[in-house]
Amino acid sequence: MDALIAGEGNGPGANTPKWIGCIAASIDPVATDIVTAQLLGFSPNDLTYAKVAASRGIGKFDPDNIQVLGVPLSAARTTVTPTVVDKEFTYLKPVRVIVGEGVSLPGTIGHFKSVADIWHKQGSWDLIRLVRGTPTIMIGQAEDLDFDRHLEEGPYICIDDAADDKYKRHPKVKHIPGHPVCDEMMFRLIEALGVKLPAMTFMNVQKFWTNLQSEIKY
Repeated sequence: MDALIAGEGNGPGANTPKWIGCIAASIDPVATDIVTAQLLGFSPNDLTYAKVAASRGIGKFDPDNIQVLGVPLSAARTTVTPTVVDKEFTYLKPVRVIVGEGVSLPGTIGHFKSVADIWHKQGSWDLIRLVRGTPTIMIGQAEDLDFDRHLEEGPYICIDDAADDKYKRHPKVKHIPGHPVCDEMMFRLIEALGVKLPAMTFMNVQKFWTNLQSEIKY
């Protein structure tokens, strides 16, 4: 595994490259994930995919019994800042995000987060607020107790089909149906918000999705 450069911070879309300088290899992919987590300063117990893989017989989850050859972990360890996992998306202010039931981080929430984090890093949400007012974005099935006030403050968007009909079918609400992924999420959000963003924002988001698709393919 290439551990030369890691993505630090809000991944996968808005992270910052950080030099690690390591190559990891093992006949056990779960062990590779465990050691890499330790290399970057994280607890292996937080590795959901590694645990699922081990439960399906793809490797063994046993952090205390992995033999590490080469440079000791204590010497190679380079801690990185983790991505922000905030179900309320409070760090995205001024944008208001309401997350409900029927959606997941690996699904609709994660694809929204990838685009939203890039816009946050580049200050695009501030531009949107200046032009269109404070956006409210509902993802999944939730109750908005201040719905009428939020409608008046700026564009209101429902993402995913899990939202209640009283929100997604409201004449003043823009509904993004289905489970938009990758660049589809970006373009649907832009359309729903009714804004034009700087060309650099488009280029950076498109570059991220192109790189991600290439990694998945190969």
